[in-house]
Amino acid sequence: MRGNVLKKIGRAFKDIVRRPDRFSTYVKSQSTTPLDMGLPWISFDAIEFLDKYLTKDMTVFEYGSGGSSVFFSPRVKSVTSVEDNSLWLEKVKSEAAKRSLGNITLIPSNWDSTDESMAAFEASDYLTRLQDSYDIILIDGMCFWPEASMRELCFERAKSHLNPGGIIIVDDSWRYDEALENSGYSERKVLKSLGPCRPGVTSTTVYWF
Repeated sequence: MRGNVLKKIGRAFKDIVRRPDRFSTYVKSQSTTPLDMGLPWISFDAIEFLDKYLTKDMTVFEYGSGGSSVFFSPRVKSVTSVEDNSLWLEKVKSEAAKRSLGNITLIPSNWDSTDESMAAFEASDYLTRLQDSYDIILIDGMCFWPEASMRELCFERAKSHLNPGGIIIVDDSWRYDEALENSGYSERKVLKSLGPCRPGVTSTTVYWF
């Protein structure tokens, strides 16, 4: 999150004091990956929210696969993820197979990320793979490029692919909260804390429509 080193350290210290029970998990996470831990790469507060919120009849779509795919799988009906990094996709497939998670569908994207134009991304199969409606849509893949924010475009598409009562989750939301302020949501919850495999505090925001 924004701020100098002292501010970042201060935020991390306050969060550790607030939730000392998570400190050992946080320390452990610094030497591994979210995929290995089976945790989303989002804030711990958001992970706790999801652990209580998820039900077995829910469907999930993810922009970006990984630890979140493994986390969602045993808690929901199905997980569908689009992934632009072919090497990473194979790692996620391997982890899902190792854990016998059969309800994850991983979709490779052929989008050429070296083309940084907005038009190229809007026409990409990364963005347009979201076609059905889902109960939960997590935006935690491609971040941004010089011309425009990829996650903002994913968010706009996600709004029209939610089931009634569904939610959109945006990670690193401190980058986008201002841009998404007037996006038409009925409610939002900003979940700000340390997270697995992160150097400091981040924010993950949940939007209801």
